[in-house]
Amino acid sequence: MKIMISLRNAPDTIAIVKPSETWQTAAARAVKRAHGRRASVWGWTCNSWEQDRAGRVIASFYHGTVVSTPAQRGGGHAVIDEASVTIR
Repeated sequence: MKIMISLRNAPDTIAIVKPSETWQTAAARAVKRAHGRRASVWGWTCNSWEQDRAGRVIASFYHGTVVSTPAQRGGGHAVIDEASVTIR
């Protein structure tokens, strides 16, 4: 399965979900590739979904906040981007 990841401060990318992982893991891997290994995504929420005429969900749209891990000597998690994921 492939998922489309849109980032505000980086180019859009496509991540391939491996058989042994979830779409969140694949999205996190793509975010780390775009923002570095200290970046992570918090708070995935489903914004909306599309259904076909039979009522089956054919696409889901999720949103999350990209944060960087704090420096070693404290500090908060800085918000560095917003991520949107489309699953079809």
